Amino acid sequence: MVIFLIRKFLFAKRIEEAEVRCSNIVSALGAFFLASAATGAHATDGLPKGTIAYFAKSCPSGWSTYDNANGRFLVPVPSGGGVAAMIGTPLSGVDAAGKHTHTAETTVNPGNVQRQENSGSRKQRAAPGPVKSDQTTSSPATALLPAVSYLVCKKTDDGDTSPINAGVATFFDNTSCPSNWQSYESARGRYLVGLPSNAFGPANFGGKALNVGEERQHKHKFDGTLDYNNAGLKQSGGHHNFAAPHDTSFSGFTDDSAIGAPYIALTFCSKQ
Repeated sequence: MVIFLIRKFLFAKRIEEAEVRCSNIVSALGAFFLASAATGAHATDGLPKGTIAYFAKSCPSGWSTYDNANGRFLVPVPSGGGVAAMIGTPLSGVDAAGKHTHTAETTVNPGNVQRQENSGSRKQRAAPGPVKSDQTTSSPATALLPAVSYLVCKKTDDGDTSPINAGVATFFDNTSCPSNWQSYESARGRYLVGLPSNAFGPANFGGKALNVGEERQHKHKFDGTLDYNNAGLKQSGGHHNFAAPHDTSFSGFTDDSAIGAPYIALTFCSKQ
């Protein structure tokens, strides 16, 4: 009887120890999976969730491609709003930046033409009416905008606690900047350009800032001169007359055309 009780006790002890070991394994596995989940939920950088930035080849862990920016420049949202608005037709390739045409027409006034008989005894002036040209379309611009394409990615994870240098500037598609970031007001409605050599920045230059939803248009002025040569005229009575040579000028403006630089308007923020 004593031997039986000892064996029963030892058997129960082994079961208890086995249960403890299983509990420890389950706890360890649980901690492992929780740690793995926590690691997978954070990108390995300190930028806030929602950051939009350029990358050379592929989006890093915790980021995904931002397809709304495909074929478009990233432009700080103009004053007045319009965040994430996509303006213009996206580029089909980097060689298409700046490609555009213009249409134009003008009216030419030949002016008075002097008419003189051979005898020189009489002069008259013919005054033909103005002539309006047909509308014509220019060839596509050949001096295209220089461009380089990068992949645009948006951060989908919260990130870690890595420090971010003050002054770092990047984009967001929210109407306001994250905590401890501020809007870069001077850049609103302007294309961003790397600082030229021997220049001081940041500095605004070029035309006025874009308005909300604006696709910037432009036109060109043109002018020229038509040369009228001597023209011999013969009347039925045998008299010869001459239309004296002269010049007449013309000028006008082409129709408006987009500059060929489509963009997406985003909130531009800098780290405080």
